[in-house]
Amino acid sequence: MAFSVFGILAVIIEALRPLLSFFLIWLVIDLIATALTLRQRRFAHARARQWAIRAGLVFAVGAFLAGPWLTQANFADFIGLVDWLLLALMALAVGFIGFILTLPVVSLIRS
Repeated sequence: MAFSVFGILAVIIEALRPLLSFFLIWLVIDLIATALTLRQRRFAHARARQWAIRAGLVFAVGAFLAGPWLTQANFADFIGLVDWLLLALMALAVGFIGFILTLPVVSLIRS
């Protein structure tokens, strides 16, 4: 079976299509929160970074636990090192994205 980058992206887009409106609304909220906190010179202060890191960790753990379920697999199907490595890297990427997306809002709330 041959895989292509465009085929993989098409599957990801179809999987995330129900959440697309949520992501767009969150992006608008992030842009507004970033503009407000940059204007008030309190973007990414220490307390906000701590809370955003915690949120990123929650996202990463959630992605690690939900990753196999989203692909209709279970942890018993992970037999190779590559499987576990890709699951861990996916969870780290989701955690980093969670950190980036929560930092502006947390900077606005936790001042």
